[in-house]
Amino acid sequence: MLSDEQEHTQKIMDALVELLRKAKLRISDEKKCQEDLEQFLLSEGLPFSREHHLSDGRSIIDFFFPRSGIGIEVKVLKNWGKMKIYRQCKRYCDNTELKGLILMTACPQGLPDIIQGKPAKLHFLGENALWS
Repeated sequence: MLSDEQEHTQKIMDALVELLRKAKLRISDEKKCQEDLEQFLLSEGLPFSREHHLSDGRSIIDFFFPRSGIGIEVKVLKNWGKMKIYRQCKRYCDNTELKGLILMTACPQGLPDIIQGKPAKLHFLGENALWS
């Protein structure tokens, strides 16, 4: 059972993923995908921090929304191991300022609904694909 804060964060994440489904992203290259996502978020008027340094001093999440505490990590590369990605997500969720995590990936994989007490959500980038 989720706490009130977790439920609130989950609702914001659900709405954010619905919005993200409208983005058209080049998923053949991670940096281009991140650039496209950044432009989309700017066009939607959402306040966010890019390449945000988390409080542990070593973790940098791709996108961070300071009002909600939600972070987005983008993984396009096919050579990442699923457990390596999960460990990275877990490390991010260890940081107190992160209230929820969205993993956007081109490689289908599972992700727990809760990581370190934080709501987590997977968004498959195939829905947003521009292949060039």
